[in-house]
Amino acid sequence: MSVVTREKIISEFHLLEEKARLLSIKPVQVYMIGGGNLALRGLKSATKDIDIVVLDEIQFSLLQNLLESPQLLPVYVRHLLQT
Repeated sequence: MSVVTREKIISEFHLLEEKARLLSIKPVQVYMIGGGNLALRGLKSATKDIDIVVLDEIQFSLLQNLLESPQLLPVYVRHLLQT
């Protein structure tokens, strides 16, 4: 099983932020807990998974739409072309 580093967490959240912007999805407020939070803060070198908490069903629905949207590829292509 692969591990998720601080750099990978930051990179993936930037990609999700860009995807939300491109798809005109309202910002989602999430809270990262557990090992992902420790890795993000530099208190742990990596984690196996990311645990996210949202405040209500509306935020959950927004996050679900963002993650399940089939239009993920253009965001990754644009990101790869910029690096």
